[in-house]
Amino acid sequence: MTKTPKKDEQSAPAAPAAPEGIMLKVDWHFPEGLTSKFANHLVVQRDENEVFVSFFELQPPVIMSAEDAKEKLKSQTTIRATCVAKIAVSQSRWAGFVKAIQETQPVPGSQVQAITDDSAGSISPKKGKRR
Repeated sequence: MTKTPKKDEQSAPAAPAAPEGIMLKVDWHFPEGLTSKFANHLVVQRDENEVFVSFFELQPPVIMSAEDAKEKLKSQTTIRATCVAKIAVSQSRWAGFVKAIQETQPVPGSQVQAITDDSAGSISPKKGKRR
């Protein structure tokens, strides 16, 4: 004779499987009025969760002659570097950004290159965040 399990002894139904990541195509948008800035220096700083990249334009003094150079450079102890842009990137995305930058190293005679981080459009439904 088989014993029928009591209501509280019956096993609960299995939890539904978590949905897998969905790949979305990125619609690159450059807002009207967006301007490009020249940068010839940068500073990279890290904290626990982000990497901060600050781009600077360093403008040397205008020098018209050798005498002018000596005079201007003797009187200066610093040269101003103006921050033209600052971005913050999560630590988890930083390696992909660095790889994309490294892959765009100029090749003599090459045309403009566009390299993107392939995982940029991958959305994790579990966390609702990009991975």
